[in-house]
Amino acid sequence: MTASQLAACLRTGSAQDTAGVDVEALVTSATRHNVAALVYVALRGGRSAAVDRLGRIAREHALMESVQRADAIRVIEALGAAGISALLFKGTALAYSLYEEPWLRPRADTDLLIQEADAARTAEILDGIGYARVPRPEGQYVTHQFTYVGTADGIATAYDIHWRIADPQVFARALTFEGLQARSVAVPALGTGARRVSDVDALVIACVHRVAHHYDDDQLIRTVDIDRLSRRLTSGDWDLFVEIATTACIRAVCGRGIALSQDMFETPVPDSVVRALESADGEPSATYLRPGLRKIDILYSDLRALTNTAARVRLVREHLFPPLTVVSADSTNSARKFLKIGYLWRIIHGASGWFKPLRPPEKT
Repeated sequence: MTASQLAACLRTGSAQDTAGVDVEALVTSATRHNVAALVYVALRGGRSAAVDRLGRIAREHALMESVQRADAIRVIEALGAAGISALLFKGTALAYSLYEEPWLRPRADTDLLIQEADAARTAEILDGIGYARVPRPEGQYVTHQFTYVGTADGIATAYDIHWRIADPQVFARALTFEGLQARSVAVPALGTGARRVSDVDALVIACVHRVAHHYDDDQLIRTVDIDRLSRRLTSGDWDLFVEIATTACIRAVCGRGIALSQDMFETPVPDSVVRALESADGEPSATYLRPGLRKIDILYSDLRALTNTAARVRLVREHLFPPLTVVSADSTNSARKFLKIGYLWRIIHGASGWFKPLRPPEKT
């Protein structure tokens, strides 16, 4: 079942566009696109095996949400008590602002944005309250985040802690923490100190995230986010959106997200905004919209975005020689015994992956 069919179902609240699609195909597709609960709500007036299956998934989401909410409150309060300002963004922020019920917006983790100066202290706090840090590449340029995981009432929880909105250099500084904080909005459902990024900033991030980290894939939930955010913006909000996209040289990327939303959900967007986003010419970030994007293309983009040779050399070194914990996690058993040899193993083993498309070609 296609994303377009699911979008039509969500848009009209009718099963007409799912006619002739078997139950397994409907449930599998809705789950892959992270819209199973939304489709259930759209179709629950009817009686069918598909509705029953989707209903069970929705109830699981609701149960998980109740646990994840309590856990998120605990983490946000712990950071606040230490004087660390953390802004919710992406999935959890959207779940508690755009959706009738937060369980309608499933996500794998809770994303928090902090100031880079607070990164070490944030890690100490998460260590202290029982979370475990996930081994992953680290460095000044290779990434701008780290991840902690834990469990609450038997349910897995995860927190991605960021100090930039995205890892790729062409997107990393599109929005500043100071600007995001100044425009932020309270999230009472997640505690008195919880705050999220504004709708305008959330729309910029939604357009960037689906390209910077998901390589322009077709997962429908991210387009649903863009549609719902767009419908909340005022004319002044749209002006700010275009200003941010223009200043950050991400008009083509933002235009792509808006265009998909219009195609799928007939999202109302001012003509002036569409024209402004279409006027993008030669933006480095547009590389991420290119079919067949490869890791080597991303590296080249990062190298071009950095301003001096020392930074470029350091980025390459961070890719080739990550912390030993990462090599240990990625290597074979024999390489774990000789971690330095593991570096060479990792470089050779992963070389071909740098030249493979990150997203398979779309079927025609």
